[in-house]
Amino acid sequence: MNTVSIATSRLKRESAVLSTLRRDPQVGEWMSIFHRATGLGIRLVAPDLKIESANTCGHQNRFCGDAGVKGSRICCRTRQILQRKLRSRLVPQRVVCGTGLTEVAVPVAVGGRHCATFLVGQVFSKKPDARSWARLTALVGDNGNKDRLARLRQAYFAGHVLPDDILTPLVHTISLHVCRIVNDLRRKETAQRSRSKRRLKPAQRPK
Repeated sequence: MNTVSIATSRLKRESAVLSTLRRDPQVGEWMSIFHRATGLGIRLVAPDLKIESANTCGHQNRFCGDAGVKGSRICCRTRQILQRKLRSRLVPQRVVCGTGLTEVAVPVAVGGRHCATFLVGQVFSKKPDARSWARLTALVGDNGNKDRLARLRQAYFAGHVLPDDILTPLVHTISLHVCRIVNDLRRKETAQRSRSKRRLKPAQRPK
């Protein structure tokens, strides 16, 4: 098998794992329970961290949605950093973006291959204050629109706050659940291969 064929086969496998997770009602139920219990948004996304077609429970921080083009650029840079960290080491990674919000990426790896990611956040590690808001205003700008700035300020100070000593064990809990998900996928694959072998086995002739 040549290099192109191997790469194509790997991509198909990664895509198949992600599709399986997206269709699995137990995964969806767990995401919903996690969101209700913690208040945090959680997304199931492809390894490239693109969120356009993500399975989502809960919403991202409202400030991020209201911050416009500059806010989107900050989010893109944050996810690029997360991607680089995941490529360097396939373990849960977190990044604090320019707005002070933390986003966490927990990879789903099958056979050493990065097949999907759970994105969690965005969340403050400490309550924002007037000083952090002043820095942020300079970062995203108000474009002379006072109404927009007022909406941004309201969304900013309404952001979810979760200290690191609480977020860290939550990330560990997600990692443990991801391990269970991967083990379940492996068991299903093993069972499927066994069934396929039995179907392919020629019928034994009577003695």
